[in-house]
Amino acid sequence: VKNRLGISIRLIEAHITAVNADSMLTKNLKVENGSALLLIKEIIISNEGEKIGFSENYFCPGKLDFRVNRT
Repeated sequence: VKNRLGISIRLIEAHITAVNADSMLTKNLKVENGSALLLIKEIIISNEGEKIGFSENYFCPGKLDFRVNRT
């Protein structure tokens, strides 16, 4: 798989954990302070083993359908 820059991607590491909304997340996601959220942090790794991307995304329960395909 290649990204938009033509760099071949070997894998994407995803770490998923539960967190509670702080004041910043409360404001941005329009949830109550302390609300349960899912946090997904991803690191994109090239075929050469270089870390070429990172994302951090928060999801409200019930708003995410997460599936894992194993081969």
